[in-house]
Amino acid sequence: MGGHLRGTLTLPSSGRVVCGGFSSRYDGIDSLEFYLPLGALARLDERIGGYPFDERSGVESLTWRAPLDRWLADVAVAVYGDVPFHRALIGFEVDQAADITADERYAAVLLPRPDGMDYRPATA
Repeated sequence: MGGHLRGTLTLPSSGRVVCGGFSSRYDGIDSLEFYLPLGALARLDERIGGYPFDERSGVESLTWRAPLDRWLADVAVAVYGDVPFHRALIGFEVDQAADITADERYAAVLLPRPDGMDYRPATA
């Protein structure tokens, strides 16, 4: 397993933001985490505010989260081309035990299928 990587990237909105990533193994399951700090994102988009702890953190947060989640899913699809995975979870402090079939999901989910990727956006 590798160390912690840090860097910067350009978002689809053309803003530059810091990012990081690391790999881990727990109970024999390998995981890769890639993240964009909320504080850095909030400097680029005022809609983020105090997400997930302010009054704008409910369903209305999907206005800025949904396009970002979709872009992160596209990144995951590119990674999958080199390193296949069982699923990708996209969101704030996602839980590996999350119910990915629930109608109300705080995380977006990307699942590889024989006919392509199944993307399930966050709904809450």
